[in-house]
Amino acid sequence: MNDQNHQPSGIPIYLNKKEYRALIRILFKHILMFSNLTDQQTSKEFERINSMAERLLKYANDFASEDLVAHDVSTGTNFPSNELYREIITQINAYDEVNFWEELTQRLSERDLVKGRSFEELNESGMENHRQILEDRLVFYTDHFGEHGVENLYIINDPHHSD
Repeated sequence: MNDQNHQPSGIPIYLNKKEYRALIRILFKHILMFSNLTDQQTSKEFERINSMAERLLKYANDFASEDLVAHDVSTGTNFPSNELYREIITQINAYDEVNFWEELTQRLSERDLVKGRSFEELNESGMENHRQILEDRLVFYTDHFGEHGVENLYIINDPHHSD
């Protein structure tokens, strides 16, 4: 690790092979999950993390982790190997699947809580009643989507939908 091309700045961080591999995976999960966000602050953070990840990938040989890294000779850049990319995408897709259903059931349950009720009715019914309605709706949607998926979801008055 005393390679002249790897002049460290800042404080040294000592990692073993297992920790190095975990750090690379964490960085690339972050990069892949946030690469589509476009606001200025996220873009700056993304650039910093991407730059840091590329610097860390230069040490792959030192940690016997060449399988995690691909190298573009023409540009001199390092990036995750196809194997690592597939591993991370599989994990992100699994996360997205769970998150989608949780978010959908939560939002529909919250919608059902307020639907057809005035502010006064909601205020008078109390928090315990709200919790019970939300819990009942969450159970309903969780069971329904568990059995049917999105098969029964339709947009009312959708001109492109036909039964």
